[in-house]
Amino acid sequence: MMVSVSATGNGYGITLPKFVFERFLTKESVDMEITDGGILLTGEKKKARAGWAEAFCSMHENKDDTLDDMPCSEAFEWEW
Repeated sequence: MMVSVSATGNGYGITLPKFVFERFLTKESVDMEITDGGILLTGEKKKARAGWAEAFCSMHENKDDTLDDMPCSEAFEWEW
């Protein structure tokens, strides 16, 4: 598939057809690898639970990882 190249600032850009982009790539970032045969673009696949470890560490540092004290059963009237 031939695509046109256009000048953009100090570099060059190409326009990918929408169906190619939606099928293979993500909108946030693309990994570009220069090979002997050309340029390989790989869409970044987000892993399940990516970033959770950092979020939990941040919660712990901010003391946001504790539960509020539960009232004593005898001193609290539960509503069902």
